[in-house]
Amino acid sequence: MAEINSRSMGRKLAAAMLKEIEGADTDRLAIEQRYHEGVPQQDIFGRCLAEASASGPDAAAGFVSVLNDFLAHALTRGGAGIMAPDFYRDLTDARVERAATAQILLLRRA
Repeated sequence: MAEINSRSMGRKLAAAMLKEIEGADTDRLAIEQRYHEGVPQQDIFGRCLAEASASGPDAAAGFVSVLNDFLAHALTRGGAGIMAPDFYRDLTDARVERAATAQILLLRRA
């Protein structure tokens, strides 16, 4: 049961990170900030990844699974399938397993 809670915690952390990035000053997040003296690039991702990793491998796996899913949807088909961060915050392991099982069954029928 602890693994489920850890994966869930990792997903919630990733959702919170996406919301934080969504509302952040993009100039502070931009890669160019790394080359400006006195004003460091805001590293929301690095901070959240460190927190997920410190919480254990299951939390890190939950965190990374959200980012893989989010980026896959954002970078394919013009971002048409992108999910809102709140979707990941409320996602349970039972829903993940059910959705994955449904996709496997559809692929087997094809």
